[in-house]
Amino acid sequence: MFLYGHLHQECFESESSCTQSFLASFLAVFAALCTPELLEKCLLGATQNRNESFNNLVWARAPKTEFVTRPTVDIAVSQAVIIFNSGQQALLPVMERMKMNPGPLCRAHLASAYTSGGIECNVH
Repeated sequence: MFLYGHLHQECFESESSCTQSFLASFLAVFAALCTPELLEKCLLGATQNRNESFNNLVWARAPKTEFVTRPTVDIAVSQAVIIFNSGQQALLPVMERMKMNPGPLCRAHLASAYTSGGIECNVH
């Protein structure tokens, strides 16, 4: 026995340096994580939780690495809310209400981003 901090532990010799009880526990957890039901949730990179996804939309428009003013952050959050809730194409009515005239390329891009699973579009 040797002294480790305030605990006494027995030294053991093993090729794997892991106890059998640890290996049994580890393999049980590993097997549970490899179930087909759980792995199906990870297909197509759909493992990001909703908060991370929303935050990604905000920081893509107002990066944390650059200084931006409060109004810029407010606009970035507003855009992120629209896109998160309704998709990229929902920006078109907002642009029209602001008396902006999105051209055919902008409309096509937003439509293709919407139909292809919401590919990120950096509309500032």
